[in-house]
Amino acid sequence: MSHLSSKTLLYLASGPIIPEYQDLPFGKMIFVDRALQEIPFQDDRFEFIQADGLIAIDQLLKRKIKIDYLVSVNEG
Repeated sequence: MSHLSSKTLLYLASGPIIPEYQDLPFGKMIFVDRALQEIPFQDDRFEFIQADGLIAIDQLLKRKIKIDYLVSVNEG
């Protein structure tokens, strides 16, 4: 078992969700995108938040969610 299986990954402005994300070894993955239209797959390890990044972060802080890894890609 990977040490990542107990870690939480947060991906801001994730864009389209691809099936390969299911292969990532994290115990919990949170994808945030204000344009998120549908939940692509059901799995307890995944959470999808349709919101602006700052709003989503505020929600996660209120829920006291600990983030171990952050993905934020700036293509601009």
